Amino acid sequence: MAIISRLAVLLGLDAGEFNAGLGKAKDKVEGFAASTKIGLAAVSASFLALGRSAIQYADEISQVAQTNDTAIHNVLALNEALLVAGAGSDSAGKLFQAFNNKVDEAASGSDKTRAVFQKLGVSLSDIGKLPTDKLLEKTLKQLSAIPDATTRSARSVELLGKAMRGIDVREVYSEMMAAQGKFTEDMDKSFYNVKQMVDVITVAFTDLKIAFITNFGPAIEGLIVLFTKLTYAIA
Repeated sequence: MAIISRLAVLLGLDAGEFNAGLGKAKDKVEGFAASTKIGLAAVSASFLALGRSAIQYADEISQVAQTNDTAIHNVLALNEALLVAGAGSDSAGKLFQAFNNKVDEAASGSDKTRAVFQKLGVSLSDIGKLPTDKLLEKTLKQLSAIPDATTRSARSVELLGKAMRGIDVREVYSEMMAAQGKFTEDMDKSFYNVKQMVDVITVAFTDLKIAFITNFGPAIEGLIVLFTKLTYAIA
């Protein structure tokens, strides 16, 4: 419980509220087990597996949002749209990276990239003033309006990267707009808190490994030398 309490403090959570939340989670797990006549151990194992997966997902989504200077709920909407359209689970991060590279090219003076954006109806003013999510939204909308399927696909890959290969940009845009009502700012804090927790644990384990190596390094080195000598002796 000391580690959990430490996390609560580091995340700026009220201790009583945090512990009460843990108690409610425990009660819900036990209630689910009783209502379905499944052993608590089995339910707990499934719950822990889901928890690990959720923590990893929250960390990945938060990292994409942070790296690309956009809100978490925007990444969630794009990620769902890409999944529905048939893209991979890591496509949102790849798409954001490729798109931002093209935006940087245009902002840095690339006439070729500027021409591609301008032909779509995305101006230099848009590139300079619109936040990342709004600029991407407009780009997706304009790409969706291209009537010829071959041209639409080629332009999508050119501006949004390999994540769009074989993916219909019209479906991505449509699904992303529909998902915006599903994913809201209220969700951002929960994802951010989980990422903070992951960062705290990562640092703690790194410190533990450093301390272990520092304190037991000579002993480990001695064992390696001993086993090496034994290996040569046996051989």
